[in-house]
Amino acid sequence: MPVLVGVLVVAVIALAVVVVMRFTGPGTPETVQAMPSRYQVYEAGQANELLADRDDDPRPFTEHDFFSEGDTDISSRELTFALQAQDISENCTEAVWGPRALAAVESADCSQVVRAGYVSDEHIGVAAVFKLRDVEAARTLAEGLAPAEEDAAEKAEGGFLVPPTSQEPFNLLGSGYSSAEATVNGHYLVVLWVQSKDSASAEEIEVLQQPLVTLSRFDMPIYQRINERKNFLEAHGEDTGAEDAGAEDTGTGETGAGDAGTGETGTGVEGTELPQGTG
Repeated sequence: MPVLVGVLVVAVIALAVVVVMRFTGPGTPETVQAMPSRYQVYEAGQANELLADRDDDPRPFTEHDFFSEGDTDISSRELTFALQAQDISENCTEAVWGPRALAAVESADCSQVVRAGYVSDEHIGVAAVFKLRDVEAARTLAEGLAPAEEDAAEKAEGGFLVPPTSQEPFNLLGSGYSSAEATVNGHYLVVLWVQSKDSASAEEIEVLQQPLVTLSRFDMPIYQRINERKNFLEAHGEDTGAEDAGAEDTGTGETGAGDAGTGETGTGVEGTELPQGTG
């Protein structure tokens, strides 16, 4: 199964001081507000061409698209993530926290967000797909989720993804070393976030490549939309110049040297721009 479509290029790499907060309001459950220790942003070429604008793909996702009964686990090699929590909403502001992240999601004209929480024997995982106005809006949100590297005041203005539940073990996210990736897939932004269950220190770097690779299969419904769009264009005499989305495998690769598994197009080193397509 492919992870991303087309050649990946890094847009943002940031290493942040971990921030974990808990917010409790009247009549509202506790919400996990945390940042990953490491964050990277990629772009998917074919999706950016075929699904660049929401007007070309207006149909919202349904629960069946992501959470079909009897088909909710995500597996790769010997690692399996079991679905523990899910949420589909038109209120995208509920899916992020922090002034900068909230401003980004509002400016991106988000119409829907799909979130899921997964657990494996050793890892916690959260995945989200934001349906936005266009590819530039997806880039805007990806940048808005990037942890700030400057002074404490700027970090306080930041923010990140809110898991679909605050129940254990998702309340542990951010308390240890965690790694996140965001991928611009046309007018969609896909965000993945993983952490080991027993990680207790953000300073103890871990290799989280394989759980990110496994969790990346969450975005397969987007590839179905890519193929639908491609077939539509070809049926109307347009040459899309690409094979089926399912034939490519150039995304979060299993050969990457970094902990987040940047694959054939990157080294995964913080603060270093990744070269394009060396594989």
